[in-house]
Amino acid sequence: ILLIAVGATLLTQFLALTGMPQYLAGALASLTDSPMVIVLIACLIYLILGCFLDPLGVLLLTLPVLLPIFHRMGIDGIWVGVILVKMLEIGLLTPPIGLNVFIIKSAVGPDIPMGTIFRGVGWFLLAEVFIMAALLIWPPIITWLPSLMAR
Repeated sequence: ILLIAVGATLLTQFLALTGMPQYLAGALASLTDSPMVIVLIACLIYLILGCFLDPLGVLLLTLPVLLPIFHRMGIDGIWVGVILVKMLEIGLLTPPIGLNVFIIKSAVGPDIPMGTIFRGVGWFLLAEVFIMAALLIWPPIITWLPSLMAR
């Protein structure tokens, strides 16, 4: 994890020096005007990366590129943060890495096979997909409570 963090820090500094996040934000904004399409693309990226990397590594690698894109599109930072955290949670359940599944395996012992645990986690994964759909369809669900704090 430390090597991923160091590598991601170096990547972030390199990207900042080259101006790549701003270039990518402009290029992506020229492809579509819909903030929802941008968020769905980010969700797909997080879903794929979540299958193979730990959440800290995914965040450190993607946020320097994606945050300027979200800001340029005018997407609420709190809303995006919740969406990305939910996508990281889904990544913790998906094979082949599925860190939460390995934690469950260590808790239950060697007598229960990994396939059984992945099948059991499937229901939680399905619930996460429904939650993500609700959060994407009704964004005020996410920002309602923080909006009460601003009063």
